[in-house]
Amino acid sequence: PKDVVFYEVAMSKDDSYLVTGNTKHFPAVRRVVTPNEMLEILNSLDNEQLSILTFRYLGALLRATTILLIFLSKNQCFLRDK
Repeated sequence: PKDVVFYEVAMSKDDSYLVTGNTKHFPAVRRVVTPNEMLEILNSLDNEQLSILTFRYLGALLRATTILLIFLSKNQCFLRDK
């Protein structure tokens, strides 16, 4: 399926999860979870663990945003008024 790239990325790190509403499209592994299961996991963390996780994912989000902006600028994919 087209979603296999997301699975591969999520499984490349030991402490990552793939959060999806379509769990049936992926192998049944502990790290493929529904949004509700992810909320349960997050609720089970103490404040220190949650702070570390938040910091890590904010860094990943910043890197992904930077990569997207570089891609868009190199490919001149900007919205233009007609």
